[in-house]
Amino acid sequence: MTNEPNDGLLTDASQITRCAWCGEDAEYQRYHDTEWGVPIVDDQILFQKICLEGFQAGLSWITVLRKRDNFQKSFDNFDFIKVSLIINKAPIIVVKVR
Repeated sequence: MTNEPNDGLLTDASQITRCAWCGEDAEYQRYHDTEWGVPIVDDQILFQKICLEGFQAGLSWITVLRKRDNFQKSFDNFDFIKVSLIINKAPIIVVKVR
């Protein structure tokens, strides 16, 4: 990866330039290329993003991304209708993070 010092960008061997924060991590790169900075208009995807960002408190974003599948299972694929029904029945939800 190359670029000018302190420009905040990195260019990989395939000549793709990205923000330096995603480094060489494949999952961060995929997130950067396909999700980061992309406007969200789908309610379910927006709900997912809000939930994941809430779970980020105290965690790095890469940790949350790597556990996204676990969160999707725990929150019925971020179906906010189903989640609202769960919350009404059980006010506390525990998510097992390995």
